[in-house]
Amino acid sequence: IATTEVFTPEAGLTLTKSVPGGRIAPADQFTVSAQSSTGTTVATVTTTGTVTSATSSAGAIQEGQTYTITDAMAAGSTSALTAYNSGIACTDTTTNTPVTPTGTGPWMLAIPSNDNYGCTVTNTPAPAPFSCGFATSGKGNFLNTLCWVDMTGYNETEARSVNGQAVTVALPGGYTASFTIHTTTVS
Repeated sequence: IATTEVFTPEAGLTLTKSVPGGRIAPADQFTVSAQSSTGTTVATVTTTGTVTSATSSAGAIQEGQTYTITDAMAAGSTSALTAYNSGIACTDTTTNTPVTPTGTGPWMLAIPSNDNYGCTVTNTPAPAPFSCGFATSGKGNFLNTLCWVDMTGYNETEARSVNGQAVTVALPGGYTASFTIHTTTVS
């Protein structure tokens, strides 16, 4: 009597963290993790140093299950995660087919088949929420060009960092003004 065993390979999930726009503060590091519905971490990766990308080893996942992918600032980071725009792109790497997670962070990734999957979580510095309001009208060519800057987006920790706080102000007519705030202590 002959018996046949069917071997089903284990599916895997690989996470990549990408910081293509650089860091707001040099100490900023990121941790991306994937957890099962029972809370077991199946894959995790943390950036280090000045490297702008890091990839986890493949974690075992199961068809028909949903995994939660989280993005967080690692211990010792200066900035809050809200200082960055976050996005995710996932692919069934076995078939090279895009897979769309749900949510806006954390994200939920449903595993429809016993394939390998890869997700890249990207963070780019978010423009600070600054605006320009007109305090005084200019004259001639400078009409409506004198304005005050609403500093509600000011972050002292970022402004005191080596790189300072990058600021982009939307101006009327579709223009922008960009500058960096560097805060230092004067003795």
